[in-house]
Amino acid sequence: MIRNFVKIAFRSLLKNKAFTLINIFGLFIGLTAFLLIYAYVSFEQGYDQHHQDAERIYRVTTWNIADGVGTNKDAMSFSPMGSAMMDDIAGVEQYTTTMKLYESLIFKVGDELVNENDVIAADERFFDIFSYKLTNGEENPFKDPNSLVLTKSAAMRLFGHGNPVGETMEVRGIHAGTFKITGVMDDPPGNTHYKFKVLMSFKTIEDRAQEDGWRGFNFYTYVKLSKGTTREQVLAQLPAIKDKFLPPELTLGFFLQPLTDIHLEAGYTYEAEPSGNARTVGFLLVIALFIIVIAWVNYINLSTAKAMDRAKEVGLRKVVGAGKFQLIVQFLLESLFINLFAAILALTALQLLGPVYNNLLGKDLTQAVWTSGSLVQLLLGITVVGSLLSGFYPAMVLSSFKPITALKGKLRDSSGGILLRKGLVVFQFVASLILIAGTTIVYMQIDYMKSRDLGVDIDHAITLRMPPHDPEQRDEYHQKYERLRSELERSPNVMGVATASAIPGGGRNSISGSAGGLSIEGVTEVNRANRADCYIDNHFFAAIGAEIIAGRNYFDPQSADRAKNIIVNEALLDHLGFEGTPEEALNLRLKFGGETSERMKTIIGVVKNYNRRSLKDDIEPTVFHLGYDDFMTSLVVKLSASDLTTTLAAVKEEWLQTFPNVPFDYSFMDQNFDAAYKEDQQFGSIFGTFSILAMAIAGLGLLGLSSFIAIQRSKEIGVRKVLGASVANIVKLISKDFLLLVGIAFLIGSPLVYLIMDGWLDNYAFRIDLPLWTLPVSGFVLLLITFLTVAYQTARAASANPVDTLRFE
Repeated sequence: MIRNFVKIAFRSLLKNKAFTLINIFGLFIGLTAFLLIYAYVSFEQGYDQHHQDAERIYRVTTWNIADGVGTNKDAMSFSPMGSAMMDDIAGVEQYTTTMKLYESLIFKVGDELVNENDVIAADERFFDIFSYKLTNGEENPFKDPNSLVLTKSAAMRLFGHGNPVGETMEVRGIHAGTFKITGVMDDPPGNTHYKFKVLMSFKTIEDRAQEDGWRGFNFYTYVKLSKGTTREQVLAQLPAIKDKFLPPELTLGFFLQPLTDIHLEAGYTYEAEPSGNARTVGFLLVIALFIIVIAWVNYINLSTAKAMDRAKEVGLRKVVGAGKFQLIVQFLLESLFINLFAAILALTALQLLGPVYNNLLGKDLTQAVWTSGSLVQLLLGITVVGSLLSGFYPAMVLSSFKPITALKGKLRDSSGGILLRKGLVVFQFVASLILIAGTTIVYMQIDYMKSRDLGVDIDHAITLRMPPHDPEQRDEYHQKYERLRSELERSPNVMGVATASAIPGGGRNSISGSAGGLSIEGVTEVNRANRADCYIDNHFFAAIGAEIIAGRNYFDPQSADRAKNIIVNEALLDHLGFEGTPEEALNLRLKFGGETSERMKTIIGVVKNYNRRSLKDDIEPTVFHLGYDDFMTSLVVKLSASDLTTTLAAVKEEWLQTFPNVPFDYSFMDQNFDAAYKEDQQFGSIFGTFSILAMAIAGLGLLGLSSFIAIQRSKEIGVRKVLGASVANIVKLISKDFLLLVGIAFLIGSPLVYLIMDGWLDNYAFRIDLPLWTLPVSGFVLLLITFLTVAYQTARAASANPVDTLRFE
């Protein structure tokens, strides 16, 4: 019997080739799109899941608390934090203290100097917390200072082979010395929030950790809780740590962030890398579901529309003894074959499109999905569920026909069946409307962020990281910088040279912040919310084109400005609740600290707000200090647009003459801003691509459905033509039902577009107003697509000779 079912199913599918191909192709596109989105979503949600006991590992974070509310969440904590928790808090099984080195290690490889940016200082407990395994090396690779563990890719790049354990390397810069390679490990997977290529023994920076102590939280601390210990139990004990080690005036609190939540939980400053976006992942998951449901809806619509053509087949089967259950199994089997063929094609497409998709997103997504082992299970599950969902209703409809009525050819489509098809078509139209309008709004927001005036002029401005130096050699270092600046400014193509601790295009982590309290003496109350502190020289504002709208700039760096005066931006005045004009803020005294503090500086200038970070973030309330060379970590060189290549070569020559042990590793500021929008651009590309695919699937179903309706109404069309109806009249008659459904979908979909996309735009501090014109435009596009699709099929049917359709009546 089963073999008979299979044979009949194949014969039926081959007999109705157009019906079969439309369904397989639609489901194939839908499944392929679904799997590609699933690869992205699975990758993003799988961050740090590879660690053993990941559910028991937490990162200790530091929050600034103002009026009982966390005003600033910092991903870092104090260097002794892990040790204190181990000693004083029940339920902490192990901890590790690490530090991400924001200054590069400079390796000497042969005669070449190589910058290595992805370096973490890790203590001896690092491998107890994280499930990384050494492939080669010592049992305890971090027992001594000046020890390095390399990933395999770093070992190959630096040494040319995969096992340099025991060899030494010369390191230049702030951590200058001879380092021993004590271990080699596999490269961390792409979906880990704490990426690195080199691990340096924490003992190398032990002096820095001890100096910071409980004074500065600049370290990443991770703890593993004992089995049976809950996060809430540990959180209840953390205030005791604060009371024991920190002064009471500090409004800080400690919290535990689950390891697997770190990547998608945005809002923390000083993250090891930019966070993902949980809402973006959710958006794409909704699109994936839209796509697969639209594909299933197509199958249901086409199958029920096709039911009338198979009525005599069903009637004959029932006459010769087929029961309802057997007919249901027969039709579900056909549905299973169509879904199975589509799944096989989708799996093949995923393999072929994987490299292109990975390259688009810059992540090895599909490989992660293949190796997870869940892909085949997911696809099988979708195939089975899809077969049941898309095949059950058509099977019930087909198996319920009465034999006599079916064989006499008097069967008519039921009002319930027509209503269901119309409802499913409306769902497709609503989904398509949301996707058309959503894609337009996403691209408008991205274009707005890339084209908006930032408040500074960073075109053709390059930046380099200043080499670290020994504070005892400050005078010599300052002389080198002044010589470099004066030599560069001699060039007619160099428009400005400056140094600063934070520059436009930098991320959240590239500027220091403080929540130590700030107020304008006698004018505002103490504000303990987080602010930014930027250290600059007196050339900085001119080099980046920032406008001083009130007061003056700093004088020469050797002037008394450093000790007595300060410059702020407009956002800081708003931050403090100052209600006057920028001019009225001049000569007021800015008080650093609490009510009893006597540390004050006079406001001599107010800078117009400019975006230092991407437009996803608010402008930071910033205090601009006249800085020491120790704080000036970035060099800015503003170039003219003419002869850029020659000018860069000249800048490089002067740099290497001044700092011969430091590579000339520069970047353009505008490229840094573009990099900040990379995730958004990728989201826009994914959203747009899969939206087009979803609409293509819906269009394919509409094409098939209108074709079947035109065939079913062919005799009606023939009669109308005989009575004098034109092709245009017939197209209008058939199309109006579909266009009415578009109107219903517009009424349902418009408020959904507003709610969904306005919520998405709220992710951005600087956003466009929701363009309401996209709703009627998207509706018109949907209307046009629908009309052209239906009109094409109807015109074909209406152009046929009426004699061919009426000869058997």
